Amino acid sequence: MSLSPGLCSVALRHLDPDQVVECALAGGAAGIEWEARRHVAPGDLDAATKAARLCLAAGLDIPSYGTYARAGADGARDEFAACLASAAALATPLLRVWTERSTDIEPTARALLFDRVVADLTAFCDLAAIAGRHVSLEFHPGTFTETPEQTHDLLRRVGRHNLRTHWQPDYGQPLHEAEASLQQMLPALSYLHVFCWTKEHVRMPLRDNLDYWSSLLELARTAPALAWPRYAMIEFSPDDQPDAVVADLRALGQLLPR
Repeated sequence: MSLSPGLCSVALRHLDPDQVVECALAGGAAGIEWEARRHVAPGDLDAATKAARLCLAAGLDIPSYGTYARAGADGARDEFAACLASAAALATPLLRVWTERSTDIEPTARALLFDRVVADLTAFCDLAAIAGRHVSLEFHPGTFTETPEQTHDLLRRVGRHNLRTHWQPDYGQPLHEAEASLQQMLPALSYLHVFCWTKEHVRMPLRDNLDYWSSLLELARTAPALAWPRYAMIEFSPDDQPDAVVADLRALGQLLPR
């Protein structure tokens, strides 16, 4: 399945939505994943409608809504319900969600928290299904989706057809390890978050890591097709600078010819 280049608005969270759209167009993005802290807060239908109108006018898709609803957290279901309303205003097919942190918890408490995570994700998916939408997990260190094995276990426990997962490499992860991780997640893959960080969390430009990402994107193309376009989206760029984001988008475009 082909991949489309996209932008996560969190990369430019200090800019207004119209400026985010301008950068997306300048870099050649085909769509924007709007984040839920500054640009489109949960339940802020005016902000969601504005973002949707900006994208429609610019010819940009909205492949997903990058929420921070955390399964397992207090009030998670109420927050997700507000996110679902914003997703409807955005007319996006998918909501990205997180799980609660899984580190520094003793085993009994961790098992109880995992059960709450499963219950919340099940509720998320059932609400989303009623609205004709899908849910995608943030694949991230320190959560219950830190590894492919943990993520597949969570997907199996929830057991909902409309639950998938984003994917990204760990910080400074060697290519062979990243390829093995992505290979395991292909059956459940929704989108990819693209960035170049060292183990020390220093951000590097994508143009300096083209071979690394070329291999990963080629592998991602072998994932089972979705009912909508699959995106690889720039999530973070050096110093959060607009010029750096545009440069990363253009480099991504070299790897994903349209």
